[in-house]
Amino acid sequence: MGNYPWVEEFGAAVTVCDAEGIILELNERSAQMFKEQGGKSLLGSNVLDCHPEPSRTKLSQLMEQRQSSTYTTEKNSRRKLIHQAPWYRGGQYAGFVEIVLALPDTMPHLIRDGSAGRAVPQAGGAALLCPDISDSDIYEAMKEIPGYLDVTPSDLKEIYRHAFRHALERIEKHLGK
Repeated sequence: MGNYPWVEEFGAAVTVCDAEGIILELNERSAQMFKEQGGKSLLGSNVLDCHPEPSRTKLSQLMEQRQSSTYTTEKNSRRKLIHQAPWYRGGQYAGFVEIVLALPDTMPHLIRDGSAGRAVPQAGGAALLCPDISDSDIYEAMKEIPGYLDVTPSDLKEIYRHAFRHALERIEKHLGK
């Protein structure tokens, strides 16, 4: 990517096209992603030709309406985040950019406003979301542990693991997953 060498080895596929959909630039990850369609030889071709239906029609509409789209997809057990957006030069529409980022199997979802949990710093500077656990989550977890409950630190950890799972299941159910 000529003027921006940092993009060439960036950890996401980046494809840039002009206002007519002609591919102007694609980094190495993008070339690998589209290698079956021609990789770097796609430069100068139309970005819509790289997308099967119904993606082609959706992208065409986004380009015509100059709207962004962000979504996740899964193919061959690999999850990806796709972001497609218009780009501008001097305030004038100049084309479209597609960024595709491979997602790890698991990753934290941090809510920074404190309404649904709190981010707790972990070793190495990473953060883990600790969701609010309801009394119902604790009660359901306690019912899963057989026998008399003599609460020791290890028992409490077990209750927490069960309660945490119940909280996540409740959140997923609320989100419709």
